[in-house]
Amino acid sequence: MPIPLNLDEDKLCEAALAILGLTALGSHGVTRAWKGMDWDLLDLLFRKGWIENPVGKSKSVVLTEAGEQLAAEFLARHFASQSAEAPPDGRSSVRRRKGTVAPAAGAGMVHQFRVALLGTQPLVWRRVQVPDDYTFWDLHVALQDAMGWQDYHLHEFRFPTRPSGELRIGIPDPDFPGERPCLAGWQVELSQHIRPGMPAVAYLYDFGDGWEHELTYEGPAARDKAARYPRCVDGAAACPPEDCGGIDGYEEFVRAMRNPKHPRHKELREWFGGPFDPDAFAPATVMFDDPRRRWEAAFSGQD
Repeated sequence: MPIPLNLDEDKLCEAALAILGLTALGSHGVTRAWKGMDWDLLDLLFRKGWIENPVGKSKSVVLTEAGEQLAAEFLARHFASQSAEAPPDGRSSVRRRKGTVAPAAGAGMVHQFRVALLGTQPLVWRRVQVPDDYTFWDLHVALQDAMGWQDYHLHEFRFPTRPSGELRIGIPDPDFPGERPCLAGWQVELSQHIRPGMPAVAYLYDFGDGWEHELTYEGPAARDKAARYPRCVDGAAACPPEDCGGIDGYEEFVRAMRNPKHPRHKELREWFGGPFDPDAFAPATVMFDDPRRRWEAAFSGQD
């Protein structure tokens, strides 16, 4: 059926893509959605490069990488409940950087993540909200601060394997660029690779101790005009001490600290500097550093 002349074709396409994105499922690096809509509309989406050719026997259609990103943006733009007022000049309050896709959260929204440190008992986890124009470096700093790490070691965001290969974002090694290829986190905005319903991402920290976090994007959340971002809104359990030897070392550390008769109790208490409560955590106590200042401290003076 031809698109009626009295309808805005671009807005109709944006709404259609948002609905496809809302019902899409990812598997083996491919995102598919049921193609139960008008063929003329699907053809428009295909010509825009947002979906692959819908012609065929399959009952689903594949979203392109650009289509996945834009679907999240259009969903927030046209259907999200906006709690924040629009700027007086009528323009979007989302700051966009040249050459990047607009943030998926949309104006008046923030990105919400849940991060959990795998293998810990009790489970160490946090729920954080960050500004919609954050980069992966900015998110890394917020995760470090929310968890309670000291950012002494290398880190990496590792995405599930895609047809184009595994995606890694962190700190590239200039001496061995081909050994562990990864994108510089400060050059990659969150909006380029996150979308509602996406699979969890591995957030790795300290390749020696081997801490692996499961990072789940919970979607855009309404911005609280009275709050400062980033912020930690929930969580549980204390972060392990730096350089304690990974999960096995942390378990030994907790056993020793709990038992005054443990042969290593005195040694580890002195090493840590006092008592340790593995259950202690309060979101209100989290203090966030400026990610730009953290970057300058880490990389200033380097060629």
